[in-house]
Amino acid sequence: MPNEPLQVRATKKGQKAIIYKVTTNDDGAAKFTTTRALGGYQLVLLLDGEILSSVKAG
Repeated sequence: MPNEPLQVRATKKGQKAIIYKVTTNDDGAAKFTTTRALGGYQLVLLLDGEILSSVKAG
């Protein structure tokens, strides 16, 4: 899906949610980097509020 706005939400019990906004490129790929340590956070990839994927960061 080219040029689609995505949202990456990182949640952890007892912590405030961290939200990153990402847009896919012309090939439909998206990449982002962060300086925040996300170990132990649950990461969820959303498109228009719908969960596409979820993973627990190690």
